[in-house]
Amino acid sequence: DKTCALVSYQGFDAALEIPTQIDGYTVITIRGGCFSGFASYMLEELTIPDSVTTLDDGALQSCFSLKSVRLPENLEKIGAHVFESCTAMETIDIPTSVTSIGAYAFYNCVSLVSLVVPDSVTEIGNYAFGNCSWLQNITLSENLTAIADYMFTGCIDLLSVQVPEGVRTIGAAAFNECR
Repeated sequence: DKTCALVSYQGFDAALEIPTQIDGYTVITIRGGCFSGFASYMLEELTIPDSVTTLDDGALQSCFSLKSVRLPENLEKIGAHVFESCTAMETIDIPTSVTSIGAYAFYNCVSLVSLVVPDSVTEIGNYAFGNCSWLQNITLSENLTAIADYMFTGCIDLLSVQVPEGVRTIGAAAFNECR
């Protein structure tokens, strides 16, 4: 099994394309905190290879300058806090391979305006889109059965959410501070 996880990136690039392989090992995971330090202030564009299936908790957390990310077509899980406080990110395409979005995954992505959560997603964690204050429109997966606690809290510009028919529970304060 010649696979590896990207653990730390210490570059100063504004745009980065992560290679599929590093020293003959296929990159399948991006670990939490991988882009901390100076990278979190410099990185604006990121391309993640299709070999990556998991973004661990906090993988891109607080990449303040990150505007765009190309997510891999084989991504299965967006962990907790992955994009938390990526305050410059305006849009992101979630691949149809993703089945779960962790708690606080997009928390405080204040520049995010719209989002489509594909039907492959069956679970979204608490506060996943909390404090996305510019978020206006979101399309949720038709396969969701619950709206998590505080999922949209602080989304003060939220204009439209189509709640899927299969949703049976709406968590505590899920739409707190929404108009």
